[in-house]
Amino acid sequence: MIFFALLVAIVLDYSFPFPYERRLQPFVNGWQARATRWTVDAPDWAVWGLRVGAPVVAASLVYWLILWVAAPFAWVWLMLVLYVCAGYGDFKDEMSPLGLFGRVMANVEASDGAFKADEAIRYAWRRVVGVWLSFLILAVAGFGPAGAVLFRLAAPTPEATEAPGFAGRAWHWISWLPARLMVVSCAMVGAFDGAMGAWRQPSDRDATERPEDNESLVLHGVLGSFGENSVITPGMIERLMTRLMRLLLAFVLLATLIL
Repeated sequence: MIFFALLVAIVLDYSFPFPYERRLQPFVNGWQARATRWTVDAPDWAVWGLRVGAPVVAASLVYWLILWVAAPFAWVWLMLVLYVCAGYGDFKDEMSPLGLFGRVMANVEASDGAFKADEAIRYAWRRVVGVWLSFLILAVAGFGPAGAVLFRLAAPTPEATEAPGFAGRAWHWISWLPARLMVVSCAMVGAFDGAMGAWRQPSDRDATERPEDNESLVLHGVLGSFGENSVITPGMIERLMTRLMRLLLAFVLLATLIL
């Protein structure tokens, strides 16, 4: 069920990208604004719990309800939520394409037209691969599509490098396992020593980065998976994302057949 949900969601996202920023983001912003007003005097953990936790719980409750009422259709809910959360149709054809997805954020390229590999990797992590991995982790644990909702809502805004306060701490723990799974996946489809070196030797990262920074780990792991290449191109990131997609589908299919 999880395999078919993941497969169909990827095919739909490739063929008919969901315009998340235009269709759904206004509703998300409205909900989070109301949640902030309702918890104006509450601690920051309560604000985060209502802004992010409530939709996550709702996604799981709907999944469990469908399992109870009509279990064969539960995969449809899995697929729809993943398709919506990993969709970013508003970015299609904005700048240089990332191959398979064909759409990137406006700030992936610098004003002078130079490709910014770190921004492209951060975008692919926050909006694509991280959502997939988080979805798989909680779906296997029995929480339905909650992982996709959790990762998408908890991720910092595209302009921010990290979230403040409790939201930042929550984001660290939410992204901890997916970040390491992404590095391992990059090592399996790219240069193994380069990718794993970012994990084994955090001291090689910039002095301004914390060793426990998950996003820094992902960035350096992805860059390391390209080996000795000094110039990263959109085509290289496209091929990496395609290989990661195939690896995830193969892993989920194998697990489905075995279990």
